[in-house]
Amino acid sequence: MGRLYAKIALFLQAIIIFFGLFFYITLHPETTKLIAQKALKDNGVLFSRIEGCLFCGFTLYDASYQKIFNAKKIDIKYSIFSLISANPTIKEINIVEPNIYPMHLKKQKSKEQNKSDILLPPILVKKLNIKNCTINLPKNEKVAFNLYIKKLLFKNRDFEIKSFKTDIKTAYASGSFKGKLNKQTITANGYGTISEKYKSLAKSTVKNLPEKLPLKLKVDMHHLKASTKIDKTIFLKDANLSIQNLTLDFNYLFKENYFTAKSSYTLKHPIITANLDQNILFTPSLAYSIKTEGKITKSLHPLPSKDFQIDLAGDLNTITSELYMGPYRLSIFSTDYKQFALQASSKPHIPKYIKNMPAVFLNQTITLEANATATLKPKPLLKGIVTLDGNYSKTKSFFEIDPDMVLVKSTINPKVGNEGVWKNIPKSMIGEIKSFLYLTKEKRILNVSTLKNFLTLFEERGNISGWANIGNLSLSAKGKLKKDGTTDLDFITHIESIQKLMEDFNVKSNLTIDAEVNSKFNLVLTDHMQLTYQIKVPWYIVQPDSQTIYYGLESKLQGKIDGNIISIDNYTVGFNERKFIQKRSSTFHFDENLSLFIDNLAILDKADLKGYFNIKQSRAKLSIKGVQVHYNGPEGNITTNINVNASISKKEVNIEGDVEVVDATITFKPIKEYTVNDEDIIIIQDIKEPSKTKKSINIHIYSKKPLLYKIPMVKAYFIPDITIWKESKKSTELLGMVKVTDGSINVTEKHFNIEPSEIYFYGSHPINPYLDLHILYELNFNKFHIYVSHTLSNPVFLFSSEPPMSQNDIMSYILFGEPAGEAFKQNGGTESTIGTMLLGTGLKNAIGSATGIRFDTLNIINRPEGGFGIEVGKDINKRLRIIYRNDTISSFIIQYKATKSIRIDVDVRDTGQGINVLYVKER
Repeated sequence: MGRLYAKIALFLQAIIIFFGLFFYITLHPETTKLIAQKALKDNGVLFSRIEGCLFCGFTLYDASYQKIFNAKKIDIKYSIFSLISANPTIKEINIVEPNIYPMHLKKQKSKEQNKSDILLPPILVKKLNIKNCTINLPKNEKVAFNLYIKKLLFKNRDFEIKSFKTDIKTAYASGSFKGKLNKQTITANGYGTISEKYKSLAKSTVKNLPEKLPLKLKVDMHHLKASTKIDKTIFLKDANLSIQNLTLDFNYLFKENYFTAKSSYTLKHPIITANLDQNILFTPSLAYSIKTEGKITKSLHPLPSKDFQIDLAGDLNTITSELYMGPYRLSIFSTDYKQFALQASSKPHIPKYIKNMPAVFLNQTITLEANATATLKPKPLLKGIVTLDGNYSKTKSFFEIDPDMVLVKSTINPKVGNEGVWKNIPKSMIGEIKSFLYLTKEKRILNVSTLKNFLTLFEERGNISGWANIGNLSLSAKGKLKKDGTTDLDFITHIESIQKLMEDFNVKSNLTIDAEVNSKFNLVLTDHMQLTYQIKVPWYIVQPDSQTIYYGLESKLQGKIDGNIISIDNYTVGFNERKFIQKRSSTFHFDENLSLFIDNLAILDKADLKGYFNIKQSRAKLSIKGVQVHYNGPEGNITTNINVNASISKKEVNIEGDVEVVDATITFKPIKEYTVNDEDIIIIQDIKEPSKTKKSINIHIYSKKPLLYKIPMVKAYFIPDITIWKESKKSTELLGMVKVTDGSINVTEKHFNIEPSEIYFYGSHPINPYLDLHILYELNFNKFHIYVSHTLSNPVFLFSSEPPMSQNDIMSYILFGEPAGEAFKQNGGTESTIGTMLLGTGLKNAIGSATGIRFDTLNIINRPEGGFGIEVGKDINKRLRIIYRNDTISSFIIQYKATKSIRIDVDVRDTGQGINVLYVKER
């Protein structure tokens, strides 16, 4: 028993001595220094002094490891019991102002390289705090950071971090991140900021750059991944570009030592907008590959495709690139980045992507081949040959471009005679076309010439001059290019004959039209176009058929075009010895759909035409309106209220509206040299078929009060109420009536009163109204009534009198003012001769006064049975003559001279009528 107590006492003494010795060693500073000497300094870790003990931790001052690492202070805090436990734990490690020199790592050889790893239990560091750490890189570049780690667990060569925070700063950028490390993979989120130096540099070219760039990081043993997204719009000032919705994914592979990147963004320019996706690969040797796929969402200019692809690859010495867009392909190749070979080509295609292309080009298949070289040093130079091959022509151009000069020489050769684009060009103008363009800083020259036509423009130090002759069109130009970028040009053109110019360009018209045109234009180009024009037409003539001619003298038009707005300041139109002068302004404008909007076109004094016309769709809506619209001319003095609307399309035309004649004095007298109504008489002339177009017309012309019709011998008041009517594919008709309220006719000192009468239009074609006219003649208390009925082309005349008389007496009173009596009876005596002569003379005077025709023949004819006859004649023109003859019977003869030897006589007599073709010996 005593021996047991002795053993227990010895054990307790040993424990006390052990713990006493343990605490003495771990708490004694000299022990700490001794162990630090053996464990640290003997392994290359140096320090100026050490404080603390092994029991609770220690602090190293001015610690360093060879040339790789040094720190102002390293403070390690722990509990000796937690450190030597089954799960060793260090409470806290603080490193102050460490410096790391990674460039020296390669020079150090690990002495433990071939030794087997020592198996240690996992060590947990609850807190690791690194303050003001600096990583010193080559070329005096530095990376500074602060790092705070929570729960750093070492497992031999592996370690895990529950969470960390770090602030990083470089000469280029700085950032702040939070993250963790698990299974040798770091994941972190934070933001980066460009340094002030590069931020100010970026602001000179980039606007609206974010102050903080959001970043996501992922780092493992194989690669580093970073991604960001910028929602703000970034503007590139000089290039007038902007970048929207940018996303960027960056991936650096450590073992392979290269990085890849994927980016997606929208690139915007005033001319074009595109969505881009890019894949980028770079190696440390600066070999690279960039693949770009894009989709164009908006473009002001036509492009062959919305989708395109760019493949770019190269290294320090070589570059190769391919651009694909629709049928086009562009290749670029260089072996020194100084000289580049360019090749462009296209598959055969129809350029339908060009908007509003003339229909003739829609059948034109073209191919492109281009070969060029571009040299960057010692002086940039681009030169080559471009060939365009189409169905109908082939163009070959040589070009040479450097910073001081542009030279382009082209030749266009028609392939086939008069087809395709050459179809509407006269054969005399089809042939080889040559062009020459030369541009320098001080001079510009453009020349386009064919065998018979040419255009030449010069510009030297801002002064522009030029001239052109294209068929019957001549042009001269002068102007200036101002320092502020404004272009100011004056053009003078002269067209001697529109008809000949139309023939030059093979333009055909159903109308015979000709005119002379003199024009002056002033063109000013700034940020938009402004064109001032003055057009004069000394004469024009329009002849729709051989019987109708319209002409005008001294017409003019002046105004301006400002952007898409067209204005007419004033215009004058000469028409058949009339002048229509308009001083009110008119305005028009175009939109992007090629619609011409007529804001107002001034007509006469108060009428305005408004509407629009879509050129592309050939569709229009027009309206002409006006109140108290006044016209005063040879035809009369007229005031109207107008409201007419028109709708026009490719399929049909609809016109409808109302014209109220408020007041009018009509002085128009139809001009006719002869009128023939007999159905047996045929005059061959130009005959137009009735219109069969898909046109519908419904225009109502009316008046609420009587209007005056007044010519030298006629004065009448009338009220119109008629409708111009036309159904689709039918002829134009007149419906309604004209009511004559009263009036008078004065012929050879005789006065006729027009009693209330009507003229009815019933829709016939040609227009042939029904007549219901009543004319009253009073003489010596006698009243003579003349009734005209039936139709205008075939009227029926009825005569009556108060008191009643015979037809001979009525006619005698109307012609001579007295009854016929025995002197006009054809008994062969002298009285008959005198009566016949008087009748002939009276008829000659009466008809001459009424029609204005002065008869040039008065012949006395001897009759076979005795007595005399009379013949009155008049030449209407060189071919036509009218003769009235009274010998045995009364007759009218119309003589028409068909040729020098053939004459046609149309004889209308009391007993019948006939047509004779006579051979006449030349005089």
